[in-house]
Amino acid sequence: MYNVIEMREELENAVAVAEESVRRKFFEAFNEIYLNSVVAPDFPPNGSRITKHIVKNLEDIEGIITGAGFYVIFTSYNLSENLCSLSSDELKAIYRGESATVKKRVQSHIFNKQYKSDYESRKSNE
Repeated sequence: MYNVIEMREELENAVAVAEESVRRKFFEAFNEIYLNSVVAPDFPPNGSRITKHIVKNLEDIEGIITGAGFYVIFTSYNLSENLCSLSSDELKAIYRGESATVKKRVQSHIFNKQYKSDYESRKSNE
């Protein structure tokens, strides 16, 4: 006979173990890439799938990938409640995230008013 409760608990435990493994791998990767919480001046390395974009206006997001990925937003704006220690030159990281649509997600963070204004047209094109 099957014990569905035990099977569900086993599945939930396996998911928790897998999530912890992925978190650990991300932590190790970040520590390897960002020594002492500082982005190296020559970042990203040649041949890397990591890209760096300086965004000052809406047109600057065009080079950002449209698909899935991980992103970090840096700024010179001083946020007193920002506890993140990751920095690059004089900039501090204020947001880290992952998304199935990185370009749109970055747009929603940085240019939210414009992002919201064309929401209905994007929704109808999906």
